[in-house]
Amino acid sequence: MEDIRNCSEFYTINTIHNNENVITTIKHDKKFELWIISHTSKHAVIDTFLDVVEAYATTLIIFLIVLFLLFKYIANAEERKRQELLYQANHDTLTGLPNRNYMVNNIHKWINKKK
Repeated sequence: MEDIRNCSEFYTINTIHNNENVITTIKHDKKFELWIISHTSKHAVIDTFLDVVEAYATTLIIFLIVLFLLFKYIANAEERKRQELLYQANHDTLTGLPNRNYMVNNIHKWINKKK
């Protein structure tokens, strides 16, 4: 006890009080010559900790889902834009018919298909 009395730190001890696991914290206040003792149910501390962890985990999961959906939306928009640009590059803007570039890119496929 003299070690605790002469030290300025808190000492934490796991004890059993009234058949319940309890976290006991002890400190001696030199100014007032007073012992400060706190008993807290270990079950209450663990429950509070788990509630906080659950809240953070839920928030993280929701954030990641929203982020995933946002990136998926952006990727789909980029793919649509890419397809639109490919169509514009390979088709006439007035008639919508395939142009020379389309023919040059695909003529080998058509020839091999007919063989």
